[in-house]
Amino acid sequence: MIRRLRDPRISDDAASALFDELARLLMYPRVGDLLFWRTPELTEEEIIEEALQYHPFVG
Repeated sequence: MIRRLRDPRISDDAASALFDELARLLMYPRVGDLLFWRTPELTEEEIIEEALQYHPFVG
C-alpha cells in the first residue's frame, strides 16, 4: 500500500481510497506525515513500525 501511494502515477481517486484504508488499518492519526513529510524519508518498514507503536490515550 505504501509503495503504491508513493507512486506518482497513481490516480487521485485511487490514492485517496488507498490512503483511507491504510489510515484505518494502522490507526495512526498522522499517517500522511510518516509517508510524505519526514526527513530523511522513512522506508516502508519504518513507517509501519512507527505507526504500530502508536497507542491512543483513552482516558
